[in-house]
Amino acid sequence: MNPLPVWAAEELGATRILALNALPQIPSVLLKPFVKGFRRVAGHHPPLSEGIKLVTIETDGALGSMSEALRWRGDNVERWMELGFEAAKNISIPDCFEA
Repeated sequence: MNPLPVWAAEELGATRILALNALPQIPSVLLKPFVKGFRRVAGHHPPLSEGIKLVTIETDGALGSMSEALRWRGDNVERWMELGFEAAKNISIPDCFEA
């Protein structure tokens, strides 16, 4: 239930992580309290160790409605990709990972 399991990258030995959060917001207002509660109880969100560099790319808002999240239509996928490209434009990869 962790939408950005960067702890797994750390366990595999990563010291620099560039992560794409494809679900920055829960798409359903009705499900939001249940998902948040479940994540608090059963989610796995350990803090990263000191010295781990993390850069996260995510969109400014929700990717769409719950039905759009469940039905992967071509036009939705293209829109999601464009949102991702726009979010990534503000990231400079070399700057993210300077020692």
